[in-house]
Amino acid sequence: MKLSGITFLPTYNCNACCSHCFFDTKACKQYMEPDIVHKVFENYKITKFMTWVHVSGGEILLNQRACFDLIETIQLYFKKNIGISTNAFWATNSSVAYDVVQTLVSLGVNGIAVSADYFHSPYVPLSHIKRAVQAIVDSGITTHCYIMGAQCKSDVLNSNDINSVSQQIAAYVKGNTNMPLAPTNIRSIGYGSKINLPKKQIVPNGKCTDLSECLGKRGPLNPKMVWIDCYGNVMICYGIIIGNIYKTSFAEIIANYSPKQSIIIDILTEKGPIGLYELAQQMNVVVVKEFYDECDVCYSSRKALQPFFSELGPAECYPY
Repeated sequence: MKLSGITFLPTYNCNACCSHCFFDTKACKQYMEPDIVHKVFENYKITKFMTWVHVSGGEILLNQRACFDLIETIQLYFKKNIGISTNAFWATNSSVAYDVVQTLVSLGVNGIAVSADYFHSPYVPLSHIKRAVQAIVDSGITTHCYIMGAQCKSDVLNSNDINSVSQQIAAYVKGNTNMPLAPTNIRSIGYGSKINLPKKQIVPNGKCTDLSECLGKRGPLNPKMVWIDCYGNVMICYGIIIGNIYKTSFAEIIANYSPKQSIIIDILTEKGPIGLYELAQQMNVVVVKEFYDECDVCYSSRKALQPFFSELGPAECYPY
């Protein structure tokens, strides 16, 4: 596996409980310790080809001191593109917004993605997001800065209404700035599985295209990136663990990765998501019988199978 980047998930915790979220954001308040970063970068052979690192959650700035310490530790090893994602709840006034952004920039962050859409709006005042966007633009960083807006695919129930609201919100927080918009379709994982309606009675049997997209269009045979969470789990998709750096060195996890190391990944690679659905049927594990797309088949099957496979976790990735 030749990595082009890593996304650190320092916390699953969040001030919001968005109905489209990948995670259970209230299950755990644990925050990533910097020693995880040391463990990741201790072998330069594994990370030397990387061009970016991203820090996401949860809401990473719920604990600002821990967040700043973590990014400072990353910057000790990695001097290229460092980006973060946030919902900007912290931008309570212009001075605070400016100070937070300037601190991030001083620590080496050159990309800040801010969430602004229908789903986040009940939890974060739009005025806060607008201040954060202005502070980011004023800071002069432009490489990887976006207004991220979750949107529904056109065939999803109520998509026109939801997307219209999201577009209005994005336009408002952008204002007269040049911050680009980056609308992204909701994936059928986590709570997103409940958003993507209507479901089909025929089980979709295509390949895992969403996972391939997240992994840099390489797919599970040869991932281009991994996620690392606050527990030390290394994942090739949210909820599919390929190792834990507290048990095995990161270098070994990456060097020895193979779809054959796991029944789940092997089936996903060979048969696609429908293979996991068939596995659940063989094990007499109850899975819902209607799905929106292949991603929904994969997530719903994995959620049902989770109690039986240690590589399916942590619990935050399988919200109820």
